[in-house]
Amino acid sequence: MWITFLCHFPPLIEPTEVSLENAGLILKKEFEVPVETAYVFYFQFVLPSEKSSKINKIIGERYDYFCDGETEYKSIPANKREGLGLPIPLKALIYDESSNKLIIEKTFYSLCVSSVGKNDLIRRIGKVELTRGDYRVEIFNLNPQPSFKDIKASIFLVNSGNGK
Repeated sequence: MWITFLCHFPPLIEPTEVSLENAGLILKKEFEVPVETAYVFYFQFVLPSEKSSKINKIIGERYDYFCDGETEYKSIPANKREGLGLPIPLKALIYDESSNKLIIEKTFYSLCVSSVGKNDLIRRIGKVELTRGDYRVEIFNLNPQPSFKDIKASIFLVNSGNGK
C-alpha cells in the first residue's frame, strides 16, 4: 500500500544506503518538508539472495504493535519476541536548516518487517511530526549490528499516510 502512496507523494529522503555494522553516525541528509504532517523513517533491506530462516531471524518475519519504533526490545515479553527480528536502536536528530537549531531528538527501536518483496524487505524505524520547511537529519546507530554485514541497508523518509 505504501508503494501506491509514494507514486503521489515522493519520499522526502530517497533510499540512501547505510551501514549498520558499526555504532555511530550512519545518515546525514538535508530534506524539504512541503506539507505539515507526520512522516515515517523506514529501512529497506536488499538481500543477497532468496530469503532464508537466518534472514528472517535477523530482519524479522512478522509485524506487531511493538513495531511502532517506540517500544524498547527489553520491554517486550519474551513470549512475544519470536519473529520480530534483531532490534536496531537508533537516535534521530532533526535540525531546522535555516537556524541550525535542534528541533527533534528521538530514539527509535526498529524491530520488525512491515513489507516484503522478492529480495527486499521494508522495516519501520519511527514517526516524526514536521511542519513545512528545510531540515537536516542525522541518524545514529546506537549498537553495532554485525549480523547485517551481508545485507544492503538503506533509509528513506515518507509521508505517514495517516494525515496530521
